[in-house]
Amino acid sequence: MKWFVVIASVAWGTGLALEFLDPQNLNAPFFLKAFGGVFMSAALLRASYLLVPRLQLARLLALYYFFQVAFMAIISVEAPGAGFDNGFFHLTIRDHIDRVLFAHIAVQAGALLAALLFRVSPILQQHTVGTSLFESIHAAPPKLAYYFASIAAIRLLSPLANAEAFGGLVDYFIRTLSSMFAFVPLFVPSLHPRHWVVRRMWYMSIALTVLMGVFTGGRFSTFLPLVLLAVGLVLAAPTKRRKRVLGLSLAVSVLPFLLFMNFLGAVRDAEGRVTVLEVDSRRVETYISEATADDPSTSSSGQQQTALLRLINWPNLFAVVLSPDLVPFRSAENLATEVNYLVNIGLLSGADRSSLNRNELGTYPAKRFGFTVNDRTSVEYGLLADGWARGGLGVLLPYAFFLTFFLLSIETLCGGRISRLLPAESIVVIIVLFEVTMFDSASKPFFSALRSVVLNVPFVLLFCLILSAIYMAGRLRIGGVRLTVRSNAVTNAQRGRP
Repeated sequence: MKWFVVIASVAWGTGLALEFLDPQNLNAPFFLKAFGGVFMSAALLRASYLLVPRLQLARLLALYYFFQVAFMAIISVEAPGAGFDNGFFHLTIRDHIDRVLFAHIAVQAGALLAALLFRVSPILQQHTVGTSLFESIHAAPPKLAYYFASIAAIRLLSPLANAEAFGGLVDYFIRTLSSMFAFVPLFVPSLHPRHWVVRRMWYMSIALTVLMGVFTGGRFSTFLPLVLLAVGLVLAAPTKRRKRVLGLSLAVSVLPFLLFMNFLGAVRDAEGRVTVLEVDSRRVETYISEATADDPSTSSSGQQQTALLRLINWPNLFAVVLSPDLVPFRSAENLATEVNYLVNIGLLSGADRSSLNRNELGTYPAKRFGFTVNDRTSVEYGLLADGWARGGLGVLLPYAFFLTFFLLSIETLCGGRISRLLPAESIVVIIVLFEVTMFDSASKPFFSALRSVVLNVPFVLLFCLILSAIYMAGRLRIGGVRLTVRSNAVTNAQRGRP
């Protein structure tokens, strides 16, 4: 790890020296600083693993920002002068690489401080040991496979729920569960081989979701289960050789996948998004003709550049660059309203996207940076953008620390006594926290991410309680039938009957 820090320092210092000696040459300093940021980000990611190796959420939060820094480094090679234009502001990463890298690494530093607290505290440290999550899933009781199978069945209904085919509470229930269990495909390959039926259910569910996502104009989140399943297959490989082969195959498929997502984005921009009930033969023919057409106006390098730019979290970039020079810090503006929203349940309080926008909650502050946010569309406005827009590093670092500490606290509870009493349920809760850590923290403001944790954990426990009651009732019914058959057999044997 120390060599990562040394390489990062040398690369950053060399970039600063070249920038001072030749101010007109911006590409070389951009390249050196970006790759220096990758090594520094990797060092922080490695440190979070060494401090609490059995706790997943701290390094999962750091992993997202490592990927963002890595994408910037790739841009420094492929398209150093690429610009980001949202219709109101235009900027490039190259001109603001110092501030952008500093903000991303600050989030990782906040997560590392929370992990460090768990490492040095005697009370918290005793809960940071144990088996890894993948090992726990492999050795989990059959009830966990039953939960996974139930989630797969619900996911099959999610396209209809997005089309509001059921209406009211049922649509809300299906959509909420489908989003909360977004990370389950990562752990499906780790199930014990005897649960092969559950695996097949998930393969069918993911295949159907991807197929419908292609023709409905789905975004990256629609194809995320397929990506997570591929990563899970690599991690669950029984031998190191097989892991290397699968990992290499996955790495080779990254570029074609990005180009495919770029193609879907272009068609979606032209045709718009529809629900699964609105897909017709004309839309299918349009997708097929666009896929088979050879457009000479679009070069392969241009498609790769567009695909790379889509991987960057634009609101994070705009918030860091524009605040406070062009867009003032928000400070405590609307803070009390956000705290009040933390304890509200949207379905019960009547809060919807319209009310959030009227009160300037959720992702609405992204409009300050030129993004479109209304009742029909929105953008990612996560922890980094929210923290920096409120007060720069002074707010961003505490935000990252407290969110990570809160997540790690729940993870340690689930990994302690609760895991011995409710092993399957504790695993399900941790998987739900994966979604909050990776996605909600990247797409929702700080208090909205906390709200997701506060509401999702009890909701999942209630869901598991209902499924557990059904599971136990089924076992008792089957057990009663077996007992009846066995008692009849004993009675017939005593009477000399066959």
